Amino acid sequence: MDDQPAELAGLGPIPAEQARALALGGTWRRIVTDPVTGTVLDVGRTRYRPPAALAEHVLARDQVCAGPGCSVPGHRCDLDHTTEYHGTPANRSPLPGTTSAGNLGPLSSRCHRLKTDGGFTLRQVTPGVFEWHTPAGLTYRVTPGQNGHTRKLDTHHHAIPDNPPF
Repeated sequence: MDDQPAELAGLGPIPAEQARALALGGTWRRIVTDPVTGTVLDVGRTRYRPPAALAEHVLARDQVCAGPGCSVPGHRCDLDHTTEYHGTPANRSPLPGTTSAGNLGPLSSRCHRLKTDGGFTLRQVTPGVFEWHTPAGLTYRVTPGQNGHTRKLDTHHHAIPDNPPF
């Protein structure tokens, strides 16, 4: 909006008037990056598949599957939207999920099936911290970036074991 040169990715600086002409009628995408590292953290709902930098960030953060008691290495997992990108969110979120660091996590094929078809619900309370609610009414908090640390949050007594596997 001023007369300073603009930066055109892959080309370098261009005059402000040329940048305004290119921007007029263009398609804009919101991309949130870490101000220090430049790592892509969020592309919103403009695309389903995360860009490579975002996928690398999530896998480096989480390291292993985000499922309770699962130790499958992250690079062998599906990169899953915690709150579904398509359709009605199973975790009762009022809105569909975004493609962002706070809504992506690695799930092994087994854990992905539990979430999708097994009656388990999942939410990411903060980026990299996952809460699983089981069909039996139990809740587990998993921090995959801490060697898959799993903690049972329920304090009431059940005949069900405290730790996975269920």
